Amino acid sequence: MIPLCSSGFRRGSIGGLFGGAVVLLLMMLWALFAAEVGASGEGALGTGLGSGLGSGGSGDGSGGGAEGSGSGSGDGNAAQAGSPDAVGPATAQGTDPDELTQLVQLGPLGPAPVYGFETNPDPVVNAPPAAQARGNGAAPGSGSGKGADFMGSKAVGDSFVYIVDYSGSMGGGPGSRLVHAKTELQKSIDRLDSDVKFYVFVFESISKGMPAEGMVLATAANKRKFVDWAIHVPGGGSTNPVDALADALRMQPDAIFLMTDGGFDNPWAVHQALNTNWNNRTKVNTIAFHDRSAAIDLEDIATQTGGTYRFIPPP
Repeated sequence: MIPLCSSGFRRGSIGGLFGGAVVLLLMMLWALFAAEVGASGEGALGTGLGSGLGSGGSGDGSGGGAEGSGSGSGDGNAAQAGSPDAVGPATAQGTDPDELTQLVQLGPLGPAPVYGFETNPDPVVNAPPAAQARGNGAAPGSGSGKGADFMGSKAVGDSFVYIVDYSGSMGGGPGSRLVHAKTELQKSIDRLDSDVKFYVFVFESISKGMPAEGMVLATAANKRKFVDWAIHVPGGGSTNPVDALADALRMQPDAIFLMTDGGFDNPWAVHQALNTNWNNRTKVNTIAFHDRSAAIDLEDIATQTGGTYRFIPPP
């Protein structure tokens, strides 16, 4: 046994105390480290919650730090637009920002263009003075005062050609556009003076001319014969007046009446027929019958030749 006062005992006690102090110091350092980790976790909570929630408290330990990290991530994503911590512009849920920009640029849609029937007819559109003055200076009709009137479209002279739409859209039964057109054609021819010449073309997919070598005098017999022919020609097909217009222009009448109830199959070909065969003298009076679909082309033709354009509404 070693006496308590011996030098060996004293050395052992001092060593034990020193070891205990080292252990205590290590424990204190570990506690400080754990506190720092907890503070770091609470800092993450403050960042995630944004200015609205503040720093989030002062919990300690690793548990508090982990809780702060989780809460900061969730609440940070839920930060409302407009807060100091919000990132990027506010958008509607599920809507791409580029799509919103496009909607703003497009604005409200305007009304769709409408074509069709009118209750009141348009006034007659006369060609500009420049178009009326073109040509060789010869006055149609040579001042005879004779003329023709078809569906309210009037022309002066002593030779006239009618080009009438018989396409499928004109119908064929009682009260149809075709019956209306045939009635107006008969009335116009019946009013012609006997020393005036006339000719009739009808058109649909193809053009058909009345069975004569050319324009004929408007005698009673000729009126009866060729009006009867026009009344009995059936309708049908598309809208192609190209051949009829070219042949009519080659006859060089004082005026042509061109009537249609819809857009042409090939507007370019119609204008080409006019440009190729026009003699700088014949006026072409155009008529949009119950429908404005060909109005632009008809107005152009009338203007180019010094004629008139007219729209005829349904009865």
